[in-house]
Amino acid sequence: MALIRNIAGLKSGRVYELDSGTIVFGRNPRQCDVVLDHFAVSREHARITLVDGIAYIEDLESRNGVLVNGQVIAAGTAGRKRLYSGDSFRIATFEFIYEEDPSSDVRMSDRDCTGDEVLSKLDVSDDTSGGEAELPSDTFHAILAVLQELPTAPNPSRVLSSILDQLFGAFKAATMGAIFLRRNGSEDFVPAAVRRRAGVTGPVVVRRTLLDAVASQKSALLTIEHGATANGRHDDRADSPSRSIVCVPLIWSDEVLGVIQLESPREAGEFTNRDLAALGGVARHLAAVIQTSRRHIEALQAQQYKLEQRFRDLIEGSVQGVLVHRQFRPLFVNKTFARLYVEYGDASKAYREAFPASQKWKDAAVHVAASRLLSDAKVSLRIEELKKKRSQKLDISENRVLAEIAAIAFSDVGELADEQGGFKGLKNLNPATRRAVKSV
Repeated sequence: MALIRNIAGLKSGRVYELDSGTIVFGRNPRQCDVVLDHFAVSREHARITLVDGIAYIEDLESRNGVLVNGQVIAAGTAGRKRLYSGDSFRIATFEFIYEEDPSSDVRMSDRDCTGDEVLSKLDVSDDTSGGEAELPSDTFHAILAVLQELPTAPNPSRVLSSILDQLFGAFKAATMGAIFLRRNGSEDFVPAAVRRRAGVTGPVVVRRTLLDAVASQKSALLTIEHGATANGRHDDRADSPSRSIVCVPLIWSDEVLGVIQLESPREAGEFTNRDLAALGGVARHLAAVIQTSRRHIEALQAQQYKLEQRFRDLIEGSVQGVLVHRQFRPLFVNKTFARLYVEYGDASKAYREAFPASQKWKDAAVHVAASRLLSDAKVSLRIEELKKKRSQKLDISENRVLAEIAAIAFSDVGELADEQGGFKGLKNLNPATRRAVKSV
């Protein structure tokens, strides 16, 4: 199933199904399936048409044009451009992504494949196997086109769709085809690309047992499935349809990444040993491209992580970073900083403890951040309040000190000693002397 997903300009994530075969974009609500209310959009701006499972976008002579993957396409039918899964297109301020869901075009069957008539089997577990049969000139050039397409496609989805297009040119008998890839860390196969020849309808019926057999044996198989039906069930009648199938694993460094399957009704033509050998050769190159693409994506992800980490370190260790963090500083830092500043008397030390993330900052950055907090009116007020409370606990006025000293001086010193000459306990002193001693 083909989908068009909006990513800018409309409600985020809005999806349109391309099930009717045509979608028109523009301002005219009577003529357009997707109405784009913007002065830069023409009444009928662009059209996407689905032809034999392939989507094409066309600029309907609009004023401001259509961009596909950032490139302006020519107006009219002459500029009609094919869309691959993952391609983006823009109309004025509106941006969309074209997506294909291969799983909706594939019907997985659990029917056993042990009853198939195996016409040929080819070991493709290493680089020396397969691909040595002589090929007709047209097939050779079609295979060459497949290989040339491999390194130029910009994304994995486009690679696989383009490969199937080229394979259909090389293998004239093919009416349906699909590429299956294994999920990371799983033995299950999922459809990654599907292709039908013009005029062919219905789902691509694939048996899990055949895919598993090809993967486990690491061999390409050319088989005849008798009694094949469109719903994947078996028909034992003598006149039941049969289909010719060539199924090849995608192997890289002894790992099965996926499987390619091409099929054709026997009455339309059968695959040959040459087809099996040729497809085996293409599969090895395709596996290399898939693995390279995976490594490239992993490398990009790792590089992105490193860049983000370096950016965070740079931000946290710079004065500009302090200004950024200052805007997003948690509210509790204010009170904590004020309390610690009153306690330590050191603004930088108080800031590092109140804001643990600043432990990695440079001293100059912490000093700037702490100074900004000290200049904050609310923080300054809080610091003054805490200082006042602290001084009230510690403050002893000069007059009070003199008064207490005088009280001790004018008290009877003899009252402080007991009969043995030692000092009496506080509870044994007279009230006036006891108050004077306690105050000191």
